[in-house]
Amino acid sequence: MTELEILRRKLEREKAARVQAEHLLEEKSLDLFKANSELKRLNTELQQDLERKSLTLERQKIRIQQLVDDAADIIYIASPEGLFLYVNPVATRIVEYAEEELIGKHYTELIRPDYVERVQAFYKANISSKESSYLEFPIRAKSGKEVWIGQRANAVERDGKVVRINAIARDITKEKLAKKELSRLYLQLKTILENLQEGILMEDEHGQIVAANKKFCEIFQLETLPEDLVGTSFGQFAQQVKNLFTDPEGYLSRRQSLLQNKTIAMHDTLTMVNGAILERDFIPIFTQDGYNGQIWHYEDVTERKLTEEKIRRSEEKFRSIIENMDLGILEVDAQGVIVKPYPRYCQMTGYAAEELIGQKAAEVFLNEESKSIMEEHDRRRLTGVSDSYELAIKKKSGELMWVLIGGAPISNQKGEVVGSIGIHFDLTEHKRLQEELEIARFEAEKARDAKRNFWPI
Repeated sequence: MTELEILRRKLEREKAARVQAEHLLEEKSLDLFKANSELKRLNTELQQDLERKSLTLERQKIRIQQLVDDAADIIYIASPEGLFLYVNPVATRIVEYAEEELIGKHYTELIRPDYVERVQAFYKANISSKESSYLEFPIRAKSGKEVWIGQRANAVERDGKVVRINAIARDITKEKLAKKELSRLYLQLKTILENLQEGILMEDEHGQIVAANKKFCEIFQLETLPEDLVGTSFGQFAQQVKNLFTDPEGYLSRRQSLLQNKTIAMHDTLTMVNGAILERDFIPIFTQDGYNGQIWHYEDVTERKLTEEKIRRSEEKFRSIIENMDLGILEVDAQGVIVKPYPRYCQMTGYAAEELIGQKAAEVFLNEESKSIMEEHDRRRLTGVSDSYELAIKKKSGELMWVLIGGAPISNQKGEVVGSIGIHFDLTEHKRLQEELEIARFEAEKARDAKRNFWPI
């Protein structure tokens, strides 16, 4: 092979290599262009994604801020040292400080002095435990007004170190005042319950005793304290004490009937074996939630019942005496209206009681002349004067009857005259005899005068 041939082949190989290199370069350039285009596309998508996420994050931030600003509760952030870093509008409204006045202020400046140490201990424990905790305490607003808040706080940690305290608090002043008032009322009711001279027991809708007083224990001859009854079954208790009554089964059956009917029942009379007489009241308790149990009220009325019986017997005795004395009794009010005509008075006048009650006595029984006499005595009666006088009254038949009236005022508990009572004694026969004697005396004197004129001295 000639040198020229060798050179020609060498040139061909170089040309082929250059063509191959150019082809490879074109392929690499195309790959690089494609890669660059993909990188631009990815970069654009990444930029758009970042913009979308930033916009979403900004919207979330605005929404969260709006929620915090519009929250009904106090929301604030404090440094571990206790300085306010952020407060929401509710906080500024409640404590009456502007936001710029609160930022940087130490929380202890708002707390009522006697609670400062307690709240400081709360924050220290919160930071130490790094757990959410709750505390109620009073703060002082800028005007000096006291506000009670219920607060839940938790420490936020970063890299093992507490960096802030997040807190949510609520104004619980109304609830505190309501609880205070409820406690006051409870104490009052407890004091009243303990000092009542009647036995009281409260039972819930499940039959469990929720309250009792000392007098209840005394009435049922219990040595236990009232508070020891709380939580026990009143049904079982009733079974245990039924033999204290003269009618044990009647005591239980009546109790069961009251519980079934769930209507108020007053003044049930119970007689005990020891002679004591009790009055029992049953008062069911209903609320908006429905039936909530009942109150049992026991009163020892032994002395009152014995006194009432004595009075009843005494009244019967004196009523019998008065009725057998042939005296007619009539009660009227301050206007002269008949309140009560007694049986003998009705017999004397011929009227039935129902015909007289509600009528004016003067209109029924008196003529005009007698009315003026009666009115004068009625005026005296209203001043508290008692007296007696004779008067002619009309019977139902129209016949006149002369009576001797003993009148006395009736007063109420305040000493005010509210009416009068008249005791009537029938003088008609006495008046007739008196008239006959007058006539006889007149006739005798007339005869004596005639005799004297006939036999002059």
